[in-house]
Amino acid sequence: MSERKQQSSRHIFRPYASERPDGTFSGHVSHTIEGRPDIAERIHDTGVSGTEAEALDEAHAFIARYIDEHPDE
Repeated sequence: MSERKQQSSRHIFRPYASERPDGTFSGHVSHTIEGRPDIAERIHDTGVSGTEAEALDEAHAFIARYIDEHPDE
């Protein structure tokens, strides 16, 4: 009987904001999976906000939603 071991992957999220030419800010989340070089880094756009702080808040909210929606990853 063969035993199958499931390896847990660690998701790494990095929220950041970038200023747009019109003075608003875009929120983004860089998402990688540690130990999985076969899966490319993903960049999730989280929306446009009036301030950098608001854009970062949206990025953090995206991360929280992702974790809630993917509990087994």
